[in-house]
Amino acid sequence: MSPSNEKRYFDFTAVNYESKNGVKAFEVVGFSGEEAISTLYRFELLLVSKNDDIKVKEVVGLGATFVLSDGVSGKKPVSYIGLVQEFEQLEQIAGGTFYKAVLVPKLWTLETFYRSEVYLQKTRKQIFETLMNKSDEIGSDGGIGPGLTTNDYAVDLRTSAPGEGDSKLPFICQYKETNLDFITRWAQRLGIYWWYETTDTPKMSEKVVFSDVHTRNQYLGWSLTYQPENISQPTDANYLTSLILKTRPLPKILRIEGYNYESAINIATKNPSPTYVEKQIDAQGIGDIYHYIGHVGSEKEAEAIADLRAQAIRCKERQYRGNSLATGLRCGYKVKVKGHKKLEGDYLLTHVKHCGSQPIAWISGLAGSRLYELAEMALPQSAITTKDFFYQAEFTAIPHEVQFRSEMNHPWPKIAGTMKAFIDGSTYTDDQTKNGEYAELNKDGKYKVKIPYTLKNYDPLLGSDWIRRASIYAGEAYGIYFPLHKGVQVLLTFIDGNPDSPVILQAVPNAYQNALVTKHNQNQAMIKTAGNNFIGMEDTKDKQGLLIHSPTAKTMIRFGEKNALSYKDWAGTNEKEEKLPRPLPETKVSDANGLFAYTEDNIALDADKKINVKAGDTISIKAKNKISIESETGDVSITATGKVKTTSKSDTVEFCGGSWSTTTTGFSFKFSMAQTNSISLAMTNSVTAGIATSVFAGGRVDIWGLYKQEIGLGWKKELMAGAKSEYVVGSKGENIVGNKNEVVTGVKSSTVGVKVDKCVTAKDEVLGVRMEKVKSELTQVETRHSKFKLALDSGDITKETYNAQVTILKALKQEMKTLMSDIKSEVKKASVSVESGNKIFK
Repeated sequence: MSPSNEKRYFDFTAVNYESKNGVKAFEVVGFSGEEAISTLYRFELLLVSKNDDIKVKEVVGLGATFVLSDGVSGKKPVSYIGLVQEFEQLEQIAGGTFYKAVLVPKLWTLETFYRSEVYLQKTRKQIFETLMNKSDEIGSDGGIGPGLTTNDYAVDLRTSAPGEGDSKLPFICQYKETNLDFITRWAQRLGIYWWYETTDTPKMSEKVVFSDVHTRNQYLGWSLTYQPENISQPTDANYLTSLILKTRPLPKILRIEGYNYESAINIATKNPSPTYVEKQIDAQGIGDIYHYIGHVGSEKEAEAIADLRAQAIRCKERQYRGNSLATGLRCGYKVKVKGHKKLEGDYLLTHVKHCGSQPIAWISGLAGSRLYELAEMALPQSAITTKDFFYQAEFTAIPHEVQFRSEMNHPWPKIAGTMKAFIDGSTYTDDQTKNGEYAELNKDGKYKVKIPYTLKNYDPLLGSDWIRRASIYAGEAYGIYFPLHKGVQVLLTFIDGNPDSPVILQAVPNAYQNALVTKHNQNQAMIKTAGNNFIGMEDTKDKQGLLIHSPTAKTMIRFGEKNALSYKDWAGTNEKEEKLPRPLPETKVSDANGLFAYTEDNIALDADKKINVKAGDTISIKAKNKISIESETGDVSITATGKVKTTSKSDTVEFCGGSWSTTTTGFSFKFSMAQTNSISLAMTNSVTAGIATSVFAGGRVDIWGLYKQEIGLGWKKELMAGAKSEYVVGSKGENIVGNKNEVVTGVKSSTVGVKVDKCVTAKDEVLGVRMEKVKSELTQVETRHSKFKLALDSGDITKETYNAQVTILKALKQEMKTLMSDIKSEVKKASVSVESGNKIFK
């Protein structure tokens, strides 16, 4: 369409719309474009064509190439190889049609993928590749991007990223943003920037390069010569028409502060200990900058972040702005400047604006301002009105030795409010855990969750990092904690709204997780575990109660109203189908309000000091088998203002390892329906201040290993409904101070080897023996009295026991004194001799 001898400086082709029969499908009338490091370049082109086969809709998305040349001999044209983002049909004039095309790099396709996703244990390179590679299908393990290949991009990272640790980032989240937004914000945080390089092997192609060091940036194959005078176009040299240096003051100090909950406590003070790093930017600087960046994994990570932010500040200190007529200035490349007395040197191009136009004979005079306005393109007036070739570039650069870093100005997504998720699990150790009966936590008590907004169907435990759970009460080795189980729906909240800092807030009911409290029991409060441990509280006025239940041995404790609450296997309620509580197998209940405890197994109360049980009315203890009361080192005391009644429906065995004292101040009655045996291996004392009656319907056997002594301060009466037999293997002595009456209604028989009812010998030697024996017994009485006094003082016996023993001892002492007096009196009156078993009185 253009004469073969008509020179073209700008050229545009699209896939399927290349030259045909030597005629170009599109002619470039004019253009404007802009590019910068770590951004998408964008060129708006005003095109004209006489090709009637151009289909506007089909052009959008096609691969396209824009070539710029300035006619300098030996200099290669520069190409931008991208795709058509927008395509507009404008007016038809002189048999031709004008179009507007917008050219962007292939990386732009990342803007067309908008999603939320999580990435676990991936390197920076792996994350970028995942976002750019093509996904075969939703949920696959491949990429989630537009299908770029290693021919379209290169990730060349040469330093460690902040927080990357063993070359991997543990958990990051893409949230309601495009793949490009996600890459941009993380590239800024990690110190990565990108630019575009064009290669012609094996064929002409364009590649986006991701890197983190300025040594990776290449030089252009030519230099700029400073020449401020007016220059007509085209030229035969790469002229720089202006170069301006702009400086700005730097801050003196940069402070970075973060917080890592996993190592956040100062042990000495138990106060939060944030990670704090300070960097000097410029010793002569003005002011300081403080950034609180939330979660920081370590001081090393904070140092790396501080270095990156410091570099982003320093690269703004000296910026160079210039204008040039030379095509080929591209961001991310270094260029040499010559011919300037003060500013000669090497520079890294960070930002470039392009604009240009070229004459086309067959539309001469038709492509005026109105068409550019129609295309909404802003070009200098000289570019529109000139009849010659026009090109101009405005650029910004920094010294090549200064490390470029992008400002961290890309918006970080914020998650306001909460987000639903489900507790995840897979490392089963038993069937209970596999079925969700048991929770699955890590060593720090964290959970993994399934987040429903991800496209991929992740394998168990691969849908999130380990996440903390909030608690209403927590501290150093104390708190309130109910573990969550697999499949439970929860709400996530995010610290400072950061998608990378989730915390499990609460569990919530749904169609499969019914609420324990519904309209059927709205006055009750409940705690029930997956293992059916249960605490329920009834708050209905005048019926308040509390029930604690464990399924093991059907153990339960109830407080308050007896009918206030009963344990049930609660199924919950929903509006579609009324699900009423299903009771467990019947459990024991009490007939009264108050406190009730039940178990099919054991109940144990154990205290190092005291257990006090007190009732305003009655205490009842009942067992089907056995009741034991034991004091290992102290006393057992039972005191009642009323009667003490002991009933045994079988044998009764009493064992006393020491003294046994029974004191009755009133009537004492013992009744035995069968044989009663009383065995005492030591002294047994029975003191009755009133009347003591023993009734035996059967036999009675008393056996003493030493001796038996009965003392009555009143009178003693024995009634036998049957026969009474006495067998004495040895001597029997009977001392009566007073009269003795025996009434026998039948026959009384005595068979005696030697019987002494009252014998007083007149012989001196016998009297001495008798007197010494009585004195010895008196001494024993005094000794026992002293022992009881010591036992009382040391607390070994009670005051009541002591008084009872003293009463007995006083009676014994008085009896001994009376016996001694009687012996002395009888000796004076008579002497007794015993011959051949006969009893002789004088």
